[in-house]
Amino acid sequence: MSELNPEHLLTTAQVADLLKVSPSTVNRYARNGTLPAEQTLPGVRGARLYKAGTLVAFHEANVEATK
Repeated sequence: MSELNPEHLLTTAQVADLLKVSPSTVNRYARNGTLPAEQTLPGVRGARLYKAGTLVAFHEANVEATK
């Protein structure tokens, strides 16, 4: 996962695939502030975009927490 460009924006579905969770889980993380979204798009029911760098930090923090 660290090979991602930290500034690259990812959709909820892409984040879900990378974290191996459902899109609903990613949306829940965004709502409760666990995984902050970089942008929320107008329309499209508030689709969220996430920075790859934020995702990498989130993943590394959760891997460390499970050790």
